[in-house]
This record gives sequence, structure tokens and C-alpha cells, in this order.
Amino acid sequence: FPVTILNRYRGYVDWQARFGREDGAMMTALYRHGTGGYSAAQLDLSYPVSDKLFGRTGTFVHLQLFEGYGETLIDYNQYEDIQLRLGLSLAR
Repeated sequence: FPVTILNRYRGYVDWQARFGREDGAMMTALYRHGTGGYSAAQLDLSYPVSDKLFGRTGTFVHLQLFEGYGETLIDYNQYEDIQLRLGLSLAR
């Protein structure tokens, strides 16, 4: 598909902010605004539950909130209502 269509939904830039400590709770926010007025927002909260093995690799409880367009390239033009996910992650 033409790149110009993808840019309408995902834009050219991901705006990200990160707050917290590497050895404690961490919050990451993402905002994406496409050239066609479509947008997406994602909020991630994580907390370590085991010692780190290599750098930032370890086990973390991970809570994620997402709403908007273009979560993946496959469904770039599909709007997703608010989704809440809870799980474990190995890196953050």
C-alpha cells in the first residue's frame, strides 16, 4: 500500500515520555498523530518482580492501555476502543 495512506493514520513521529526508576515502577506514554487527523495513545506501567539478568532484562508486571488507530501495521486503518492488558514482560 502507498506510504502516504499509512502516514494519514500513523503520522511521521511517535511522541514518547518515560517516568520512573530502572529499579522500580516505570511509566511510559506514547502519542501518535497521523496527517489525516487520526491518532493513537498508549500508556504502559511496569514494576519489577525479579532481579535483572542483563541490563534491563528481567521479569516485570506490565499493565498497558491503548486507544486509537494503527496499533500494528496490519490494522493501521482500524480504530480500537480502549483496551486494557495485564501480563508479564521480560524487558522494558
